[in-house]
Amino acid sequence: MIAIEKENASLKGVLPKNYARPEIDKTKLGELIDLFSFKVGDKEARAQDVLGRVYEYFLGKFGSSEGEFYTPPQL
Repeated sequence: MIAIEKENASLKGVLPKNYARPEIDKTKLGELIDLFSFKVGDKEARAQDVLGRVYEYFLGKFGSSEGEFYTPPQL
């Protein structure tokens, strides 16, 4: 996080410093890192539809905050 803040002055003091807490689910943290490791336009990312998954996640989050509901495709 320190390196990111050095490269992006607008993020200084904004990013969390507690990402190494023991109560954080290590599997979820690893999955998050893997997600950011993708090059969005590469073949592997397209095969896993990374952008589609991110879009659906935010669609559900923003819709529910406005009182709207979104049914994910898996239901």
